[in-house]
Amino acid sequence: SQRKALALYYTAVLNQEKQEIEEAQHSLLEAVKEVEKTIDYQLAHLIYAALGEIYIYRTLSDYALKAYTKAFDYAQKAQNIQQVIASLMYLGRTYGTTGKTDEASGNYRKAIEIASENNEYRLQIIGVHELATIYNKMKKHKSALESIRKGIDLSEKYGLKVNDQQYLTLGKTYNYLAEEDSAELYLKRASLSHNVYTAREAFML
Repeated sequence: SQRKALALYYTAVLNQEKQEIEEAQHSLLEAVKEVEKTIDYQLAHLIYAALGEIYIYRTLSDYALKAYTKAFDYAQKAQNIQQVIASLMYLGRTYGTTGKTDEASGNYRKAIEIASENNEYRLQIIGVHELATIYNKMKKHKSALESIRKGIDLSEKYGLKVNDQQYLTLGKTYNYLAEEDSAELYLKRASLSHNVYTAREAFML
C-alpha cells in the first residue's frame, strides 16, 4: 500500500506539471485510499496537501479545507514541525480566499508561533508576510505594518534576501495608512522586481 500510494502521488505530481488536473485529482484520490492503510504519516500529509492544492486550483474551497485539515492531522501524527507549519499556512490561505479572515489570521498566528519556537525562520518570514495581507483585508493596517516589518527585520537579521513581494506589501500597507512618502519608496523598489506580476502591480499603484 505504501509503495502504491507513493507511485500514485508521483503520478499526480507529473500530471500536475502537464496541467492534467483531472488525472492528478484521480491519482491523489486513489493514493488517499492506499495511504490510509499505512502508518506513513509524512506521505499522507504530502498526498492530502497536494489534493488541497488541486481543490484550490479548481476553486473548491470547502474540499480544500477538508484536505488541508487532514494534512495538518497527519503532520501532527508524524511530528514533522515543517509540515505542521505548512499545513496551518495552507489553511490560512484557504480561509483567506473565502473571506473568513478571523480563521485565516488564527491559523497564521499559530503557524508563526510554532515556527518561532522551532527556529524555522524562513517559514516564520513567509507566515508574517501572508498574515500582513490578511490584516490588510481586515482593514487592520497598523497590525499589517507591524507584521510585514517583522518579516523584513527577520530577513535582515538572518541574512536572508528581502523579496520584492514583501516590499510590495509594505508599500501597499503604507498606502492604506496614507503615508505617501513611505508608500512611494517601497512601491518603487517593488516596481523594479524581476517578477513581472509584482512589478506591474507596484507600478499600477
